[in-house]
Amino acid sequence: MKTKIASDRFLVMQFIEKTKEVNYFGLSLNGKIYIDYKDEVLRCKSDSYGHYCHFFKCKKDETYQKIVSMMKETKYNGIFDAEFLLGKDEKLYFMEVNFRVDGTVYRLLPGVNLPAEWCRLSISEGAIPPPDLNLGKEDFYGMTEVADFRENVLTGKINPLLWLWQLCKAEKLMLLNMRDPLPLFAKVFCVVKRMLHF
Repeated sequence: MKTKIASDRFLVMQFIEKTKEVNYFGLSLNGKIYIDYKDEVLRCKSDSYGHYCHFFKCKKDETYQKIVSMMKETKYNGIFDAEFLLGKDEKLYFMEVNFRVDGTVYRLLPGVNLPAEWCRLSISEGAIPPPDLNLGKEDFYGMTEVADFRENVLTGKINPLLWLWQLCKAEKLMLLNMRDPLPLFAKVFCVVKRMLHF
């Protein structure tokens, strides 16, 4: 085992012991920044992201204003999300910005459909007053149900009845959607295909 690192420069960072993840979702269009919702990940591992979230309409607090300032400075046009860790000291630590449609965009049923809003705002660019986002509920819960079940129920970290209650309470799910059943069918097909080795 090596005891020395052959480099003349090092970057040492503080390890943040997170209690939650906090993510802001929005879009940027010609210097106008629209941030719709933020979410708090309620159940997450220290070395991974979580799969059970509480979504809120954004308040224009200090973090919100800093994200707006950053997005204006980048002159980026498109959909984005800004991600933070909430440490045990109750401080927010910046993690990253994804300059793309985030995977959590599947929250569009109870919340806001960011790709559709991007198209609508692009078409109405220059309107006075500028249009607002078509926001949905004030707050709602969401779950990536298969991953959360695998990581928390099958490992005994959470009571199956509590998990089932949270699943029923969630208004956005990754696969279970009667209005769009194809993702669920595709997932089941892939699992069966793997089990049968064909």
